[in-house]
Formats: sequence, C-alpha cells, structure tokens
Amino acid sequence: MTAAVCLKCGAMKRGAWTPCRNCHHTPVDAEDKAKHLMVTDHYLSHADLDSISQRVQRGEPLTFDPKQIDEFVETIKEIKPDRFIGLFVIGCLALVIAALAGAAWVVLRLWQK
Repeated sequence: MTAAVCLKCGAMKRGAWTPCRNCHHTPVDAEDKAKHLMVTDHYLSHADLDSISQRVQRGEPLTFDPKQIDEFVETIKEIKPDRFIGLFVIGCLALVIAALAGAAWVVLRLWQK
C-alpha cells in the first residue's frame, strides 16, 4: 500500500488519491492529484514524507517544481479509468450471461429426461 501525505492537513494516509481520514480532503483536479502523487513513498523516503507531513501541519508552504507538476499531470491524463470500468462491466455481463446459459442448459437437460 502506498504511504502518502495529505497536503491539506499533513496527516499520513494510504494512497495518494484516497480521502484523508483526518480532514476528509480528496484530491480531485489534476494538479492536486499530481502533487499528492509526488508526496508518496513511490518517490520519497519515509523520512522525507515525515518531514513534509510536519511542515504541512505547521502551516509552512511547500514548493513544487512546476515542470515536474506538468509531467505528473500529463501522466495522470493518460490514465483512462473509463476504459477499465467499461471492460469490467462487459466482463461482468459476460459472466452473468454465461451463468444463465449454463443454468438454462441444465434445466433443459433435466426437463428432457
């Protein structure tokens, strides 16, 4: 599981884009998601994350490299969750249809006897 820092309150949390258990902030726009992704254990050490957490809790400003933010934003935009959701729904429908067809086949076989 990914360790991350909530950039709104400084609490440690699991997952860059998950709601914060402390302040309930959830990154929504691409820039906020990018910044939250940048402050995870995928990119920083736990010591660095603790330092960032303390800085946010003290109200100290964090500075991010605008070029890095843009790179992360572009990467995030390439993620197409709708495609995966569509494939998941189609897969579930295929399983339901297969199960119904199997059940109908069994019923017909029993009825013919």
